[in-house]
Amino acid sequence: MTVQTPADDPVRQKRFARRARSAYWSRFWLLLSAIVSWISFVMGPDIEGFIAGVLLTGMTVVEYRVRAFFLAGDDRGPIWGWWNQCLFAVLFVIYGGYHGTYVSITPSTQKMVDFTVSLYGLEAADVQPLIIAYISFCYYTIAVVGGAAQFWLACYYRLARR
Repeated sequence: MTVQTPADDPVRQKRFARRARSAYWSRFWLLLSAIVSWISFVMGPDIEGFIAGVLLTGMTVVEYRVRAFFLAGDDRGPIWGWWNQCLFAVLFVIYGGYHGTYVSITPSTQKMVDFTVSLYGLEAADVQPLIIAYISFCYYTIAVVGGAAQFWLACYYRLARR
């Protein structure tokens, strides 16, 4: 009688192959996000852009390792993937929550508000709270949807250990 090791299990191999496909797309989007963050930082250097670039670059590198682990059938894939995606989920919540709470209207947005106010004969005091509410809603949506999606992916990676 032959003893089957976990690496020989066809169900496990199939689960790991599916997770490797997910990691393939995840690393693509992380890389794209890191590139956009660095371009944004170079065009207008600020501390938030630098932190985002560093974190996204690091998470991209880890996601490349996660995919390699899954392809190799290595048990580190689910754990590394879990922690990487949980970190990404937390960062979505922090980013969206912070910007949704502390809304600032950029000069270009202010010009658009001024133009709209003059075009329709509205009062700036009537329009500005609506714009702030809309911006807050968008950032809170980013926090909830982005955080939930990344946490779902983290759980999906972790379930490969079963």
